[in-house]
Amino acid sequence: MAMPPDSNDPPAEGVPAEGVPAGDVPAEGVPDAADAPSPPPPSTWSPPPPTREYRAQWTFIIATAFLAFAYVVILTRGGGGGGLFLAGALGIGVNGAAAWGLANKRDWARYAMTPLLWIYVGAGVLVFVVAFARGGVNIPIGAILAGWALLARPSEAQGPVPAASTEGTLLILGAVAAALIQFL
Repeated sequence: MAMPPDSNDPPAEGVPAEGVPAGDVPAEGVPDAADAPSPPPPSTWSPPPPTREYRAQWTFIIATAFLAFAYVVILTRGGGGGGLFLAGALGIGVNGAAAWGLANKRDWARYAMTPLLWIYVGAGVLVFVVAFARGGVNIPIGAILAGWALLARPSEAQGPVPAASTEGTLLILGAVAAALIQFL
């Protein structure tokens, strides 16, 4: 024989307590809607746009690799005179130094960055025009990369670009010399 429930005993599972309608019994283990955690809000963070320093560094790295490859090809074929030899060595040195300086956040590299990029754009346009006038086609990869780098803004996190730098000026002069020697 079953005994009637004692008023102090908790109600059995699925059985409503006295005074609670049968439809209002919460299911076991299911949290109430107010207790359920809401999904996190969508992230509003996005990576910052690339800086001119970043793009210029890659422009100088690619230009160094391309010049080194061309330098080796020209030297192994026995072509090119002293001017081409000097222009290649200067170009490799200037691009390598600029890439290294930008990678290490040197002020002199930041000072020289924009003038060097403009020199590459100007030299690329000049080489393209000379090749076109001679009936050839030259795709100025360095000028295209330099233009791409110039489209970005300088880094605000590194502060303003220095107004003067002896090392940067020497780097710029080396790039001008390399650009002029190739036309001699």
